[in-house]
Amino acid sequence: MKFLDRAEVAKLTDEDRYKYERSLKVYRDDLLVMNTARENGFENGFEEGLKKIEEVRIETRLLERLKVARKLIENGAETQLILSVTGFTFDELAELKASL
Repeated sequence: MKFLDRAEVAKLTDEDRYKYERSLKVYRDDLLVMNTARENGFENGFEEGLKKIEEVRIETRLLERLKVARKLIENGAETQLILSVTGFTFDELAELKASL
């Protein structure tokens, strides 16, 4: 608060000063709430972004594994080799073979 502002407040009646201080408190409380909400929004947005990136990475890895498995199947590789290279379970590989 600047000196001039303090001088103006000093001129206020007790009732007006009380109203002024209450409105100032409400303003500061609202400002704090808005800043906290903004910070939480940034944090939540950042966390959601990281989750989305991780989901895309997992999906990309799965697509790559499927691509490799298909190539191995097309080239007549043994089941054990395909399982070892791709990391798929036997049931997952059987499902993939059935879909080809």
